[in-house]
Parts: sequence; C-alpha cells; structure tokens
Amino acid sequence: MSSQDPRSDIPPVPDGLPDPRLSENAEVVLRRRYLARDSDGTIIETPRELLWRVAWTVSRSELPHGGDADATARAFYGAMARLEFLPNSPTLMNAGRPLGQLAACFVLPIEDDLAGIFETLKQAALVHKSGGGTGFDFSKIRPQGDRVRSTAGIASGPLSFLRIYNAATEEIKQGGTRRGANMGMLRVDHPDILDFIASKKDRSLLTNFNISVSATEDFMAAVEQGSRYDLINPRTGATTGHLDAREVFRKIAESAWDSAEPGLFFVDRANDRNPMKNAETIHCSNPCGEQNLAPYDSCTLGSIDLAKHVTERDGTAAVDHDKLEKTVRLAVRFLDDVLDACVYPLEEIRAKTLSNRRIGLGVMGFARLLYRLGVPYDTEAARQVAEETMAFIDRIAHDESGRLATSRGTFPAWEESTWAEKGRPMRNAACTTVAPTGTLSMIADTSGGCEPDYSLVYTKRCLDGTNLPYVVAELVDAAKEEGFWDEDLLERIRENGGSVDALDGVPERVQRIFRTAHDIAAKDHVLMQAAFQRHVDNAVSKTINLPRTATVEDVEAAYRLAYESGCVGITVYREGSRPDQVLSLGTKQDDQDPPTGTFPEDYACATCEVVPPHGHGRQGQVGERQGRPRSTTASLARPKEGAEHPVEKGTQGARAGGAFPLPVPDGTRPRPRPVVAQGMTHRIDTACGELTVTINEDDQGPAEILATLGRANAHTNAHIEATTRMASLALRCGVAVEEVVRSLKGIRCSEPRLTRAGVVHGCADAIAQALERQVLGPDGPQHEVIGQVPLDRFAAEAHARLRDER
Repeated sequence: MSSQDPRSDIPPVPDGLPDPRLSENAEVVLRRRYLARDSDGTIIETPRELLWRVAWTVSRSELPHGGDADATARAFYGAMARLEFLPNSPTLMNAGRPLGQLAACFVLPIEDDLAGIFETLKQAALVHKSGGGTGFDFSKIRPQGDRVRSTAGIASGPLSFLRIYNAATEEIKQGGTRRGANMGMLRVDHPDILDFIASKKDRSLLTNFNISVSATEDFMAAVEQGSRYDLINPRTGATTGHLDAREVFRKIAESAWDSAEPGLFFVDRANDRNPMKNAETIHCSNPCGEQNLAPYDSCTLGSIDLAKHVTERDGTAAVDHDKLEKTVRLAVRFLDDVLDACVYPLEEIRAKTLSNRRIGLGVMGFARLLYRLGVPYDTEAARQVAEETMAFIDRIAHDESGRLATSRGTFPAWEESTWAEKGRPMRNAACTTVAPTGTLSMIADTSGGCEPDYSLVYTKRCLDGTNLPYVVAELVDAAKEEGFWDEDLLERIRENGGSVDALDGVPERVQRIFRTAHDIAAKDHVLMQAAFQRHVDNAVSKTINLPRTATVEDVEAAYRLAYESGCVGITVYREGSRPDQVLSLGTKQDDQDPPTGTFPEDYACATCEVVPPHGHGRQGQVGERQGRPRSTTASLARPKEGAEHPVEKGTQGARAGGAFPLPVPDGTRPRPRPVVAQGMTHRIDTACGELTVTINEDDQGPAEILATLGRANAHTNAHIEATTRMASLALRCGVAVEEVVRSLKGIRCSEPRLTRAGVVHGCADAIAQALERQVLGPDGPQHEVIGQVPLDRFAAEAHARLRDER
C-alpha cells in the first residue's frame, strides 16, 4: 500500500476468500461512491479489498470479549461477498479509514433558546460531514409572535429556524460523499402547525428537508370523533387556541396530495413501542423514517437480501430458514461490533448510543423473494410471507442479542428498559427495522427494502449523473423457462410502463406474479407495511404509491388505514406530485384499466411514476436518497403504434446527416419521452466544477438532456435545469439538433475553462458541446463518455447470475 493509503494498518486480503459476486452496475456504484481513494482522488482499492477492509475493521471489536477476530472477519467478509448481508453505507465507506464514522441515523435535540438552536446546528454540520442523516423536532420552539423576555422582542417561530437549518445543509452537503439529509417534525398541537403543513408549497424552499407532522393519539381520536383539539404553547404549556381536527387532517392530506409532504408520524405509538420508554421520550425519526430515536441516539443499520435465502424442495421454492438463521446471527454480531468500532461525531452521541446499543437489522430483496416463491405482492399470501419471515428474523435477532448479553454483558441502560421488566437480558435495546436500502440494493442487484420493484426494466440515475440499466433477472428466467422470451420483450415492457400487466404474449400467471409498484393498489401497499411493522422493534420505511388520478380523500384513506393497521408513520406519493423524480416509469395508455381494490371502495391504483420522496416510506433518492428528489432518465410512454403526432405528421423522422430537422407547426406539443431511454453520459470540466451531461435518445433522435453539476449551489443548478428542460422540450418538438447546439454554444460565464478538448465557456456551452459530440459526429470536443445503456446485455448478465445463484 502507498504512503498515501489511509488503510495501511489493514492486512492484505487472505488467500482463499471468494471474490465478491458483483454485477457490472454494482462495480460502477462502488467505484463512484465507496472505494477508497488517495489524496489525488485515485482509486486505491478493489471491491474485494473494500469488503475485507470493512470485515477486518469491524471484527477488531471481538478482541475485548475474547473472540477470534480473524475467523470472525472471514465470516463477515463471506456474508458480504455473497451479498447475503450488507451494512449501511457509512460503514462501507468509512470503516478502516480516517473518518471512522459508521452509523447512518441520528436525532438531535432543539431547545427553545437561541444558543441551543445554533449549537444543534453546529452539531448537525458535524454529523452531515461524517456521512450521517439527522432528524429534528422543532416543537419546543415557541410559536411565531410569542414574547421573547430577554429582548422584549417577538419570536419568529420554528419555521424561521427550519429555513436556517435548510440553508446550512445546502452548503454542508456539497463537501462529502453523501448529501446532508434532514427530517423536520412539528407536533400537531403546536400553534404554528398550519404554517408548517403548508411549508412545502413553495418547492424551492426546504429542499434539504423531509417533513412530517407528529400526530398524537388525542389528535387522531379527535379526527375520528370530528371534534376540536387544543393548541399548546410549548414555552408556557398554556392552551392558546383550538382547531377542528378533521380540517387539519384534511390540510395535511391536501398538502401530501400536492407535494407528497408532510408525512404522518404517530408519535405516541412510537413511544409506546420504545423498549426505553421508561427512561426517554422519542420526538422524531431519522430522515428515512425507519428509526425513531431519542435525542442524541443513533443507529447502525444492515440488511439481509431475502432473495439469496431461498431453497427448492421437490421443485417448490421456499425460504431457507436454516441459512437465514445463520445470516441473522452473524449480522447481529456484526452490527453489535460496529457500535464499538465506530468513531462518533459527538461525545453526546457516543454516550447515548453505547448506553442503548441499538442496532437496525432489516431486509431487502423481498419483492424478488416473492417472484421466486410465485406469490403476487398484493395478496394476503404475500403478507403472510412478510409476517412469517420478519417474525422469524426478529425472533432470531433477539435470541442472538440475548446470547451476546450472556458473553458480553447487557447494554448499560438495560435496567431501565422493558427488557428488564421481562427479566430478559439483551445486548441491544432494539434489534430490527426495515430501511429503504437504496444503494445497498443496487450493490446486491435486488429490490429495495420491503418495496415492490418499481419497474421490471428500468434505469437508475446516480447522484453523479450516471445512468445504470437494470432488468429483473427473475423475469428473464421465467420468460426463457416458459417460452415467451423474444428479442422485443424488453422494449414491449418499456412501452407498457415497465410492467407486464396486460401485456400480450405474457402468460396471465406471470403477469400476476410480477407485480410492480404501479400495478398495486394503495391499500395493499399500506397493509404490507403494517405486516412488516408488527415484527420489528422500530419502524418500517415504505412509500405508499397513489395514481395521478387519486383524490385528497384517497390520501386521507391511506393515512387512516395506516393508523388503524398499526403503522408508526406513513408517507404517500401521488404520481406526478413532484416535478423532479429519481425514477420515472411512465404511464400506460389511457384505455387500459387500472387495478382496482377496496380502498375505501372500488379504489383504483393506476400506473405510477414511483419515486418515494421521503420517510416512513422515505426511501427516496436512488442510493439512499437524501434531501430533494432528482431528475431521471425517462418518464412518459411512447404514443400508441400508428398514432398521429403533430411533429411526425408529414415527416419521416429519420436521421439525416446526424440531424432531425422536423417542422414545428404552430401549437405543436412535444412528443412523449420514452419509458426508459438509452443514452450516454458525458463528463465535462467547467469553471464551476465537473458537469455530467446525459443525453437520452428515442427512435427519432435525442429526446432528453439532463445535467448535474457537482458542488453547485441551488441557484446554479436551477439555471442548469432550466436550460436542459427547455433544450429537451425543443428537441421533442422537432427543433433540429443543430439549432439547439447553435443556440447554446458559446454562451459565456465569467470564467471560461481551458481543457484538453478546448475551451468550455460555461455550463450551457458544455451542454451544447456534449450534444454536438454525441449526435452530430466525432468532430466536436473529446469529453469523457461514462457509459451507455445496453439493456439486452444486462438482461443476459442478470439471467446468468440468477442461474449461478441457483
């Protein structure tokens, strides 16, 4: 290892350990975000070395307890290399490296005084810098207009400080590998609650926060009864007014219908379930909603890929409980060791975390498990699989934590816990949860958390602008086994919104098994979340998808069902309610019937663009999405074959000399974007930083331009987004590529950049150069092309990998 190598204390990977079973996409993700680099930014480790770095570092925690650290390291490595278990991203990134911060979830307190508010902001900056996400409850801050005794002034209220925290995160997030992510909560009985509910109406504000309303049992009872409830000044404890509970509930639903926020957090239920409820009070969750924590507590997460724990007996697939038990026990030991290996960003966090020793073991690959079992996601049978599997994991995790307590001792605060009341020694106050697993599922090539797949053929857009193609391997396997595979199948699935529902040539039984998020009624999303919730110590991160045609009443119904079925929180996402999305799957044609259900009666769940925006279903940004949603590579389906389109009328739409000079009649509308677009991503050096430009094409030429600038503020990125949106619109309206290039090329910013390829005058000029290079020929500047999207090749790879696993 070089002198610049921060891992110099870690021994080489032992001989005989298997190479990790990574797909090409997984290797891209690791290169972009996880592999160690030297001070020059050059990658200095392989995926094999990364996993050994993590396994060896974490296993050192075995030594104080007399364990065989080297043998344990080999076991940890094996589970990760086989992709049966993976820890959360900070552990993969930071174990054995100078930062050393391995936890993902934090909650920080906010008190009602200026010094305390800004002290917490400083602490949040340190947590974000270390790679963690933070949750804040703003409910202790006195309401707007309240008296400030020390200055004889008037209080500005919690929303003013929420905006300050958001602005600070905008700057902090630009320096690290992970974006700063925040959850902001306010109790429903705070006098400023109506302003909080409406705070996301202007979508240019609070872009680094997910928000949820802390709904009390008293409030939910008032909603049920149709009565009024009290508003309480947190400074004095006095009642300051009353609101109609159903009207407030309606406003929450209206805002969620419009912008997917706020979510609901059933705060009293979270506290009632807390094993430490005798010693602490929970006010908030982490940004993704699966960890409800008291102030200064944290949690390290890990997830088991259920799809890799399947066995076949007499031709029938079943969960391999023997293998799953071994993985659960190893994962609990791993996560408990992480607690002692972690370098905490604050002393208060270290003390609280090691007092409770919470871990969060969850699952991913649940949808892929159901495919292999032949069980449709939106059925009672699938919910039974969920309950039985999660109950098994929960039981084994608790048993292993008890074993560790015998050999290592109980967690320090055990005597104050409900475990002590039961007379049950435990090493960890809490053991199980279900996290979104965005990036982990990309590494493991599986479905995220307990979610259904969003599409069977799709592209994920990474934080750096890279587009990664995915094909569900189980579908390829089924198609080849049952004889309906053909070279056009993937394209037909694309045109069908990423689904096989009602797709000609696909057997009805297969259509029923391979259900995607947009094929599933909202009530079945909620009931699945509830099934998992019944068997975890903490909470479940899941998104409840609603069709574009859903009403505010449908949102209310989802919220009511989540409360009635025992969920700790809920977030809904109505198709099209957010302008920018991580993954956009498109819509089927209007003459196709959406799935129906009884939510509350004859509820229809149409095809959705599935991008979970945030927590309690806060799986959002692909790769453990933090902060605001990002744009993607595809959305709308192509028009029906043979349908007229204004820009196609009277034209051939064929490529001529690299250009697409179509007439643009008055009042023309742009042709739809394809369901999943293929394209290239160009990396271009500009004075503002590295710009990644993705140009996606359909059968008529370039259809969409996307650009992301690293380390840019919101103002700059807004200008870039406006430029690419208008350029994309022009291209889909038939404006010749040369005209778009001519309009953008040469636009100068204050600092042109001299590169190996020539002068880049600014971001607009860089976009023009990328478009010129890709579409008009090889004479333009030579920029680095990151990659293309060869889906057929990925389908073959996925099929082969699935065969190997079996």
